[in-house]
Amino acid sequence: MDVNEITLVGRMSAPAEVMPLPSGDSRTTWRVIVRAEREGRRPRFDVIDCVTFDPGIAAAVAGWRADDVVGVFGALRRRFFTGRHGKASHVEVEARSVRLIERRGTPPSREKGPSPARRIRTLGDEPANPGVERGR
Repeated sequence: MDVNEITLVGRMSAPAEVMPLPSGDSRTTWRVIVRAEREGRRPRFDVIDCVTFDPGIAAAVAGWRADDVVGVFGALRRRFFTGRHGKASHVEVEARSVRLIERRGTPPSREKGPSPARRIRTLGDEPANPGVERGR
């Protein structure tokens, strides 16, 4: 029996990005940073690309901010394409459902000043959303 089930729990690296497709659909992408503990050594961090074509999941992810703790449940996909240097491939997790576990990110500021990546982040006042956001 073949199984392609991925569960990620980690931090958002940055807000999600939406790319309109020629079909009129959208492709929403984001990255999740997952810490891998290693006994007796410094932790390693994996940055995992995630994607959805589902409008319901895209709407849920649109509200997430850098450093929010999130869960992504889906399948590993490898897509092939032709780039500047010939044929290439890319591996990503296609989300079937997502969950905001803990709000940690700082809301975007309209004031001028340091970029959000340079601001000191503190735990937000907003409660974590315990529910799972699912696509249609």
